[in-house]
Amino acid sequence: MKTALLVVERDFLAIHVGVRQVVLFYWRRLEAAGYVVRLATPVDGALLAAKPVPRARIVSALNSGRSDAPDWRSTDTPDVWERALRDRRPTDPIQWTSAKVNAGDFDVSIVTNPWLCANGFPETRFSAGIVYDMVPNLLACGALRLGTVTDIYGFAYAHDIGYRTFQRHADAILAISESARADFLSFYGSVEGLAERTRVVIPFDPPVGARIKARPALALERRRLLLVNVLDPRKNVLGVERTVMLALREAGFDIDVVGRERMPGSGAKAFLTGLAQAGARVRWYRSASDICLHRLYADADVLLFPSLYEGLGLPILEAQAHGVPVVSSNTSSCGEINMNPGLTFAPDKAEAMAQAVLEVFTGAANGVSGIVLAACQDSFLASRSRLPADWLGGES
Repeated sequence: MKTALLVVERDFLAIHVGVRQVVLFYWRRLEAAGYVVRLATPVDGALLAAKPVPRARIVSALNSGRSDAPDWRSTDTPDVWERALRDRRPTDPIQWTSAKVNAGDFDVSIVTNPWLCANGFPETRFSAGIVYDMVPNLLACGALRLGTVTDIYGFAYAHDIGYRTFQRHADAILAISESARADFLSFYGSVEGLAERTRVVIPFDPPVGARIKARPALALERRRLLLVNVLDPRKNVLGVERTVMLALREAGFDIDVVGRERMPGSGAKAFLTGLAQAGARVRWYRSASDICLHRLYADADVLLFPSLYEGLGLPILEAQAHGVPVVSSNTSSCGEINMNPGLTFAPDKAEAMAQAVLEVFTGAANGVSGIVLAACQDSFLASRSRLPADWLGGES
């Protein structure tokens, strides 16, 4: 029996959406290759095991605190806003024990984020550590600015501890994009042999059966714009607002907004109500279930995602898996994974992005073909989402 250990945060189900997605990606791939997967978390220099739990129960728990209905609509009365801001935490099926495990006793062991190593991680060899992005480190050294004051230094230090632990003890370092790999090596690439140990594995499995949709223009039909995880300074919320406002001057369309706010609630309310006052019918899904999110992708005509910096930018891949063109920034990994290069722009080019959104709505955008987009993405992901062959006895 082959065994795999995923080292995770104790409360990873309740925080860090991107981390949860990556953990589940590796869990799926390892199970498909015949591994029995176990979870552990670092405490006081040891790895404490969780009781075995089926992955299906984890997925079910993640959806238990979410909804298939909007948390707020532009037509709602003011009291609905306060209800929308109430937190819904998922039920947690994971039971942690005091039993200690050794990463070396497993065929594969993966540390699923670097800052775990600042929480009493033991000095031991493991198969791989995962690099998401270098945002805290880039902010701390002044190489990245988000237009807002952020106390990032403690988190950057925790990342640095983790990345140095990876260098000492990981057999492989797996970055979630070429951009993340390049930024990681810009900080640590002088370490001998590190570049050879650092490879890219894009942690994304396209939805099974998702195909390109054809949605012909209808004279009286309002198009639908999708915004995912936009309520965040790093996602360029101000740039999104300018872009959408410019587009609304030329056409009426509906807007679906997905994702909780990573900014003051007053700022999120001003953003959403401002879009409504400009003429859009707005629905905010603060706690969308997975089924709801897939339905919103299927209903969307275009995703707008002009993020300032992304380690990967999963919404771009998710939208494209549903045949939805993406108007995105061309920074960090966004230009790398957007299969329509003609729809990528510098994140401050609101006028150009607004025009691109309108051209997608009307079918006038040059070079946007759903069939070509899907073929390009399938080929891209096939070459970039393989786990190391020596773990699996062949290509995954």
